[in-house]
Amino acid sequence: MRPIRQGCLTCSASGCDAKETREGEVGRIDWDDKPSDMLFDLVLEDGHWRIDDIEKTLKPRWTMSKILTDAPNAFPDAEPEKK
Repeated sequence: MRPIRQGCLTCSASGCDAKETREGEVGRIDWDDKPSDMLFDLVLEDGHWRIDDIEKTLKPRWTMSKILTDAPNAFPDAEPEKK
């Protein structure tokens, strides 16, 4: 799957909006007390936009697809593991 659209989301602690969110949908994302910039790669599948990958762009950075595949560079700002 090739990402064909990207979006950037800046989140900060804003509280839960469960009462305002329709069933089956995801509401606002509530992070910890620090702002967090995230890049969402989206693909159009069967007429619906779906998330293909997510990257956190502020330190400590990470990439979701790399985390899920246990890639060694999933957390590029982390100290290397000592053996």
